[in-house]
Amino acid sequence: MGNIPENIGNAPPKDFYVLKEPGFADPSDKNRNNRLCVCFSDLHFTDGTAGNQSADDTVWDEVFNNIADLCVDHEIQELTLVLVGDVADMIRTAQWAQNGVYPWQREDPRFKGIVYNIMNELIRRHARPPSPENMCGVFLSTQGVS
Repeated sequence: MGNIPENIGNAPPKDFYVLKEPGFADPSDKNRNNRLCVCFSDLHFTDGTAGNQSADDTVWDEVFNNIADLCVDHEIQELTLVLVGDVADMIRTAQWAQNGVYPWQREDPRFKGIVYNIMNELIRRHARPPSPENMCGVFLSTQGVS
């Protein structure tokens, strides 16, 4: 399925793994789909209880509209969105102080419930449908990119 290139001019780093599966990633395969992968890192989505550190919805609308335009302009047949790291910000929330439990107190019996509540609110906030007072959340926006 794959190989690690050895002693090739302009070769990738020693531990770089190159997949060579027809139709997957081999640029010389004329039957492979035209693909685009977009990676997002350090988004730090919050639950909004300690202010809004997340990018505005209008920014996300522009980002996803640009991605959709790129897909049309370059005839992309497959789009992959990857959320790389620090997507959910579990620190910037008032829920820790409100409950008297903090992120480093993982042995506290209330810890799991607080994490669950933070994640539920984060998802609700960033996947909400549009309304007169709120634009739609970023997770809902991803559904419009196809």
